[in-house]
Amino acid sequence: MSGERPDKHHLYREAVQATRLGLIINLLLGCTKLAGGILGHSFALISDAVNSLGDVFTSLVVLIALRVAQKPADAEHPYGHTRAEAIAGSNVAVLVIVSALLVGW
Repeated sequence: MSGERPDKHHLYREAVQATRLGLIINLLLGCTKLAGGILGHSFALISDAVNSLGDVFTSLVVLIALRVAQKPADAEHPYGHTRAEAIAGSNVAVLVIVSALLVGW
């Protein structure tokens, strides 16, 4: 290991690739589970499909945040746009908490 840190663009590229892979896998899983749940009359499988499709939504939020975070600094954001990642993460956390409360209710 050379001790060099990877550059920011390389890290963003890896994050985007991982998020896209997760999005595709969750979309395929969600659709398969939904079809199996409907055909097999399984509410548990349907609810698991909804969970997987919810993960697709959160992956889309992460992709948008990563795109915004890579924008260079401008007059309104002199330190750049990297806080978009934290805002997206907070929104995803709130979504998870709300959905957990709804399931519990």
